[in-house]
Amino acid sequence: MILVGDIASPTLETTSCLEKVFKSYSAIFSGKNLICNLEGLISDESFLHKNKPVLYNHSSLIDLLSRETKPVFCLANNHTLDLPDNFRATINFFNNKGINYCGAGFSYEEARNPVIFYDGSVKIALYNACWDFLLYNHRNPTKGVYVSFIEESKLLYDIELRKKNEPETFIIVFLHWGLDLEVLPFPLHREFARALIDAGAIIVVGSHSHCIQGGEKYKNGYIIYGLGNFFVPN
Repeated sequence: MILVGDIASPTLETTSCLEKVFKSYSAIFSGKNLICNLEGLISDESFLHKNKPVLYNHSSLIDLLSRETKPVFCLANNHTLDLPDNFRATINFFNNKGINYCGAGFSYEEARNPVIFYDGSVKIALYNACWDFLLYNHRNPTKGVYVSFIEESKLLYDIELRKKNEPETFIIVFLHWGLDLEVLPFPLHREFARALIDAGAIIVVGSHSHCIQGGEKYKNGYIIYGLGNFFVPN
């Protein structure tokens, strides 16, 4: 299992660049569960003419990742609602390829639900949520599409309950938080990440800053506050 940060590939050409990475490092990535933050929904139409930033992914990216790895997409981010009309087609595309995802849905409950999958014989429960401040540009929900946002008490309760009922389940929390190019995590996010470990999570990781932030081993868990970009073309 590999956890990486933000991924966005809006064209076939950019996907071709990423393909070279997977070919060069196939021994690392081939066949692994690849958990990542997918910055935007699927669209093969260009939106460069828009007056505001719109992030999306060409369908070739999904084809590449599902061919080289076993992708698990985290959708709780501020760009999922850039193109809400594309949400149903995106989810259908994932389902047709058997791709796991979490963090967004057609209801509040669906967006909050973790995705369950296996890494070998280990059962994984992956929770995904976005800092609600980052959704200021969009209504949540938009056109019936909900993005999971961080509700600290509810998330802590859910993890405590799952850990109690499924002590062998490996709990990962993937959070979209912080500010662009901020190299240090906020103190309140550090406090919350540690509380998530106390509640039963084994790994807490963050995205959105687009740069690598610090990390720490805390008790029996691990925290990486910002994974940075895995692949976001300029």
